[in-house]
Amino acid sequence: MTILQKFLFLLILPYSILFSIENYPKPFERSFIHYRYIQNFPETTEYNFSELPISPIEPLSLTTRLFNSNTPGESNVFNIGAYPLLNTSSDNYSLRSILSININNFTVHNTMILNTILEDDPEYIGFDWRNFTGYAEEGYIKLRKKYNSFGFVFTYGRFYDSWGEARTDQLFLSPASRPLDQLKMKFRYKGFTFISKNAQLDKMGVFNRFFSAHRITFKNNIFQIGFSESVVYGGENGSFEMTYLNPFLIFHGEKKNGPALDSNTMLAIDGRLFLKNKSIYFEFLIDDYQADAEEVNDLEPNELGLIFGADFSIDKLYLGIEFVSITNRTYKTSVDHEWYIHRNIPIGYGEGSDLWRANIFSRYYYSQDWQFDCEIDYLVKGEGEMSQPWDTPWNDDGITMETGYDEAFPTGILEKQFSMSMGAFRMFDHNKWISVELKYISTENTNHITGVDEDDFEVSFGLSWLFTKEFNLD
Repeated sequence: MTILQKFLFLLILPYSILFSIENYPKPFERSFIHYRYIQNFPETTEYNFSELPISPIEPLSLTTRLFNSNTPGESNVFNIGAYPLLNTSSDNYSLRSILSININNFTVHNTMILNTILEDDPEYIGFDWRNFTGYAEEGYIKLRKKYNSFGFVFTYGRFYDSWGEARTDQLFLSPASRPLDQLKMKFRYKGFTFISKNAQLDKMGVFNRFFSAHRITFKNNIFQIGFSESVVYGGENGSFEMTYLNPFLIFHGEKKNGPALDSNTMLAIDGRLFLKNKSIYFEFLIDDYQADAEEVNDLEPNELGLIFGADFSIDKLYLGIEFVSITNRTYKTSVDHEWYIHRNIPIGYGEGSDLWRANIFSRYYYSQDWQFDCEIDYLVKGEGEMSQPWDTPWNDDGITMETGYDEAFPTGILEKQFSMSMGAFRMFDHNKWISVELKYISTENTNHITGVDEDDFEVSFGLSWLFTKEFNLD
């Protein structure tokens, strides 16, 4: 197929298949930065943006107050539309088309994605037809209710999720992950929020795999703090474990007390301090920490993740600065089916582990119609990729408690990637927009091969058209 044929095919397809994305061109992509911008204003104190997605109506109503833009009401809405994206440097195309129905506090939602990108991804698990790949991205029902200071959200199906404060990605639960088939319950009372979720992960050989997590947060107009815990478990022809389905137990404690509860537990804490039109935040993830020093196995390096950043909202300008550090072997164990992945993609930080990163991002809201972005990113990745098998060099001959064990961070031959991008975004309405982005990428030691350097330019064009119709059931 020619380039023109591919692009025409992507434009025609949405009208033969029903798709949806709940107002996101790419899940969390543009809306996520917008949340980070508006959360530093006093008007947004009531909202908790460390757990996404939230109802798309809420940030739209905030947009009305901040930019005087036209947004739909909060009752009965029908959405249908399309979002094609073209990347000129790699002849890649992607398409999300949109269908969603919201009746009062009840939402029915279905999304699929089609592109020419995944076929070149070695981690992709799925069908390839004439250079096109795709999958059912989201499909769920959601029920929301609020009674004075108490509210709850019940969501069942397949959907993206995000827990944490960071901007480039989140350590604990990230939208970079493939969406999970799950049941999620969220309860809120005044400044407190409690979340519980249970999901089924992809199967590895004969091993069925499952994921359970819970989170509690508190937010006021001064600070926000959140605690999260998760567990990945499974077994040969295994099923859901009732112990881990209980949201009121401490998973790590249950793992230690057993019996036969082999699993990989994860703990995270995140927080944000709100200052005048600015905030500072952090995320800290504990996968494994060596508290003892009694035998050689205790020389295993700690598996940790840390993100520290700051947001500034000055008039119409948003500025974000962020630093990321994740040690080697984080998200992994000696047992493959306990790895913190789904369909070969990390459930946590999308770039995996054994890395550090520095990022600066700015967005200027020139008007309610025009936005301009600029981003500078520097990513250093060690050889401990998520695709690499678990290793135990601290058990090598000659390693003793007396000699100790230490390894560089990041490990091995370092792949260093510098990128700089600039973009423009034109919004015609809350549901119609176009975008263009120019990006320069310079990579040293590509794929950890010394001396293999690459320079690349990318130009991306995006278009979104969402037909929105409000209706009355009376």
